Amino acid sequence: MRTFALLLALLPLAVAHAGYDLHLTRRTHWADEAGPRLERSEWDALASVDPEIRRDPRGDGSSYHYRTQHCSEHAFWWSEHDGELATTDPEQCGVAKLCRIAEALDASLQGDDGEFYCTPTP
Repeated sequence: MRTFALLLALLPLAVAHAGYDLHLTRRTHWADEAGPRLERSEWDALASVDPEIRRDPRGDGSSYHYRTQHCSEHAFWWSEHDGELATTDPEQCGVAKLCRIAEALDASLQGDDGEFYCTPTP
């Protein structure tokens, strides 16, 4: 019975953890509805020549999920609706890779709260 009570007490901790997303975008704030978007053709062109990026067969089966093999494997996805790339809880090396992608696409990398991890160089 004590074990069951302990499991019930810990359940909210396991369920309450939500990931923190990073958004590779051209908008002033990633959540803005208006503003410049990344185009799918730009992303496809970059992804097709970067040997560290591959489509993720473990995603939902669409071509919208990708993985990078930079320093560790990390998943991210293309959002046609938002015109951005996004990921959840990347390691520092994944952030560095996304900053290089952002630079190549003249975009910025922002957290959910709008803070910048890297910005385009003028």
